[in-house]
Amino acid sequence: MSIKNNFDLAINNNLHKNTRLTTLYSWPVIILFLIFFFPVAIYLMYKRFSIDKANMMKNAKITRNFGIAIIFLGLFYFIMALTGNVETTEETMNPVGAAIAMLSICGGAGLWLLLVANKMYKNGLKYKKYVKAVVNQGHTAVDNIAANVGVTYETALDDLYKMMEQGYFGGSYIDETNREIILPKASIQDPVIKEDTKVVSCKSCGANNTVFIGRANSCEYCGSPIEI
Repeated sequence: MSIKNNFDLAINNNLHKNTRLTTLYSWPVIILFLIFFFPVAIYLMYKRFSIDKANMMKNAKITRNFGIAIIFLGLFYFIMALTGNVETTEETMNPVGAAIAMLSICGGAGLWLLLVANKMYKNGLKYKKYVKAVVNQGHTAVDNIAANVGVTYETALDDLYKMMEQGYFGGSYIDETNREIILPKASIQDPVIKEDTKVVSCKSCGANNTVFIGRANSCEYCGSPIEI
């Protein structure tokens, strides 16, 4: 990939970083659909995570809880049907058949969400290692980053590109000729802390950010809001 394409990718990252979730993908709406029609809730969750990729750790925990809740919903309906507490008519499916169908749907959806949550959580932990190496420890050589994370150069390069596509390291690009990641000058941490600023660790990605006290701040590296 050329340096020009890397610059284009960096620009696209800034646009992605500034993307905001609409009300349709908010958690209250998702929970509402989860109660009344959970297939739509699963779709909305998928769309939300496609946009909000910077908060993997938080999203993984929420996804896991949703998966467990859906599995228990299926088990609850199944037990209710077996104990004769689900009313039916001659025109509809018998209670046991309906219970098995419901258990299969809920169980499958719940297990899928648990698998997704597990993958998101592992990626979140891995990405935190990259952020720590690049931002907090100041490594820019991909070889050094790979050594700190414990992966090969090729794996680190691929992971860094994926992170940049997902909104991490906004404005950065990778110079493959010199085997290093180039951060924008604004991302270089100023060792002199002014009176109205403080260094805060981002809860989403773990990067150290110099933020202004009394203002709305967001992480410079993943775009997540920072509360102080």
